Amino acid sequence: GVLPALLAALCASKGGGSPLFPTPRRLERWNEAWLRTPSGVWEWAFGYVFGLFFTFDLLLVPMKTNVLAHHVVCLAFHGWVFFSPQRPGLQLVIAGEAVLEFGTGGSNLSMLLPGSDAVRAFFVLAMSASNTYGAVLTVRWLRLQR
Repeated sequence: GVLPALLAALCASKGGGSPLFPTPRRLERWNEAWLRTPSGVWEWAFGYVFGLFFTFDLLLVPMKTNVLAHHVVCLAFHGWVFFSPQRPGLQLVIAGEAVLEFGTGGSNLSMLLPGSDAVRAFFVLAMSASNTYGAVLTVRWLRLQR
């Protein structure tokens, strides 16, 4: 899909390595560069594409109230971070959004194949792993905001 391709391009432009488990030094360099000049092409591409995906979901997909509220809060946070570019830690937000989408993929797969025990197990593992790592990235982001 589009998001993994953007994330791979973003990571390659920032020195290579794993997009979900980048080294602390690479994250520091990325953060310093973003704070100096918030004009990274791949950062903005990711920001706009991810925001558009949430917007399309809101406009085109029928949702329960709790899922709608989730999308509204996520879109508001995403916009706040991207449009206040002097805020440190954008790289953690991008990595967090990508890793949480991995869990969403497990959820979507379980909706498409509800009778499969293997898919159900994958969903539980994917959602647990993505939420755990998303929480770790959130704590790291909050520490940068002080």
